[in-house]
Amino acid sequence: MGFVQILPLLLSSLFLVHSLEYEKECRKPIPEEHLLKRMKMPPLQILLSQKLKNFHKAIPPCPKWTPRFLEQSDLKDRSLSPWTFKVNHKKGRVPEAIVEAVCLCRGCINPSNGTEVHYSVSVPVYGSLLVLHRKECPGGQVRYHKEHVRVAVGCTCAAPVLI
Repeated sequence: MGFVQILPLLLSSLFLVHSLEYEKECRKPIPEEHLLKRMKMPPLQILLSQKLKNFHKAIPPCPKWTPRFLEQSDLKDRSLSPWTFKVNHKKGRVPEAIVEAVCLCRGCINPSNGTEVHYSVSVPVYGSLLVLHRKECPGGQVRYHKEHVRVAVGCTCAAPVLI
C-alpha cells in the first residue's frame, strides 16, 4: 500500500464526534469498533486495527533492485527510498494498532545500478492521525480524550542535513 493510497485514510480519520473531544466525566466503556465508526475511521483502518493486533514482522534489509524484483514489486519497493510497514500497538488507544512506514535504507537506491548510495538519505514522510486515549476511572468506567499523532506513511530521498 503506497503513500497515495494511505494519505486519504489518514486525512479521513481527522474528524471526531464532538462528544468525545475531551471528556471530563467517566462513562461506561464503548467498544473499539463503535469508537472507530464514530471517529469516521475508514473501513480499511477499522479492518487493519482489528486484524493486526497480534501482527509482528521482521524489518527486511535494504533491497537490491533487479529487473525481476521491479516487475513484481509495489511502489513502496520500487521507490528510491523503499519502505515497509510495521504495526504500532498501544493498549488504551483507539485504534490500538496503527500501521506505520519504516524506511529500509539509510541512503537511497541509485536507479542506474539498483544499489544503495549514501550521497542522499532516506527519510520518513509523516501524516497526522487522530486517536483516542482511554483512561480508566473507578467502578470500571472510562474517560476518553483525543490526540493527533504523527505517523510515518512512506519514505522519500532527501539531501543530507550538513551540520
